[in-house]
Amino acid sequence: AVYLNKQANFAAVETVAMMPLDNFTSDVNAPEKVGQILTIELLAADAFKLKDTGETRAALLGAGIEATASAVVLINELNPEQIRSVGEALGAQALLMGTVRELAVDRSAGVPAPQISLQFRLVDTASGETIWSSVVSRSGAGAGARLFGVGGKSVNKAIQEMVREALSTLIK
Repeated sequence: AVYLNKQANFAAVETVAMMPLDNFTSDVNAPEKVGQILTIELLAADAFKLKDTGETRAALLGAGIEATASAVVLINELNPEQIRSVGEALGAQALLMGTVRELAVDRSAGVPAPQISLQFRLVDTASGETIWSSVVSRSGAGAGARLFGVGGKSVNKAIQEMVREALSTLIK
């Protein structure tokens, strides 16, 4: 599922700050795994200037937002004032937020079958409005892996493909 705000001026988005990803899985490392791949793919696409994660975390703390794995405040629930404050502190026109909704490997079929669901959204820092959103999900092994018991994708490869799929709807 993809949402693209037709009124948004994407050309005005030069600098993007990637927020720490929210985690709805039991894997405490899931946001870091997905975040590293997302960062690499964003840098490779060269569509935006990407703010350093250290600067982003400092701006969040400066706005009174604790962004840790055990944080009570979910990044996706920031209010427009918080979004504006973080955007101004970083000189970013948009914040990239996301949630790792599912990240597991099902081994019941005899081959590793990644079960992954990721949600991303780009939020305009001036208005606090979502200007792009994408949800990508994969469940199970491919037909070849199920039939022949070989060729299951690694979790990292599946994450990379899903991040690329999501970003392809944002970056042309």
